[in-house]
Amino acid sequence: MKLLLTILLALSLTSCGDLTGKSTGANDFLTSNLIGGLNFVKLSDGKSLLEGTMNQSEGHSFKMKFRLPEGKSLRFFFYSNKSLSNGVVATFSRNGGKAFVNLSLNGVTDTREIINQGEVIDLVMDIHNDHSDAHILLWNASGPFGDAEECVDDESCLYNTEYYNFVNDGPWGSQGKAPGTFWGVQGDASLIEKMEGPLGAVSDA
Repeated sequence: MKLLLTILLALSLTSCGDLTGKSTGANDFLTSNLIGGLNFVKLSDGKSLLEGTMNQSEGHSFKMKFRLPEGKSLRFFFYSNKSLSNGVVATFSRNGGKAFVNLSLNGVTDTREIINQGEVIDLVMDIHNDHSDAHILLWNASGPFGDAEECVDDESCLYNTEYYNFVNDGPWGSQGKAPGTFWGVQGDASLIEKMEGPLGAVSDA
């Protein structure tokens, strides 16, 4: 009798949701497929919102492992809004056998080659959104994890916005903070092997 009452109650709750058209959001990330081991919600324009949110005024790291064949690209969004239309955007592409990253935030953008990258790219990215201007660092997943301004020169990092500032050879220096708490991806999800985040920041620079 108890079992029957439980089943009837569950059915009535489901029916109420169906009739009202309301969604609690509890099942938003219950998908049959994963992207890099993470649940996701499909958006428009080939974008996918990934599970997990970040603290907007803290630093976090993100691990990304993906294949990047010639002529392909993948775009990742961090500290974005729920529609993935702003925040830190990192676009990885391969052309002429070289791998490139384009980073953009609040209208500031920069493209650089990321050296010594085979078809499988395995990276860690730090985004420190607790600075007046968000600080972005990019490393090989195996390290080293240098975070001094000149880490690009000594190859202990792949990218550092504090190195590519307007005083040196880049546009950064007044980009401000990223405005959101969500993250996601756009592109061929079958290329993504593994993603982890948001994690604690690797560096405190």
